Amino acid sequence: MNAAPLSPEDPTQLGDFELLGRIGHGGMGQVYLGESQGGEPAAVKVIKPSVVDSETRLRFAQEVEVLKTVWGPRIAAFMDADPEAEQPWLAT
Repeated sequence: MNAAPLSPEDPTQLGDFELLGRIGHGGMGQVYLGESQGGEPAAVKVIKPSVVDSETRLRFAQEVEVLKTVWGPRIAAFMDADPEAEQPWLAT
């Protein structure tokens, strides 16, 4: 997968995931290429600090709960998340 290099302000670790590069961004945040401690690749979505408020945290926590229930052969599996972190994140 092609990933842009991390910038100096990017985190290098979120939870148990090492962040290796940037793979996308949108209005709510950034998506990084990450790797679990076991070496599994992951897409790690992080919410931008400028949009983190109680409503955003609630919607993000709901997204995490829904992701935990969705699975299938062509669906990225939920790996981990921390919607209460200073920068809320989730990994698939």
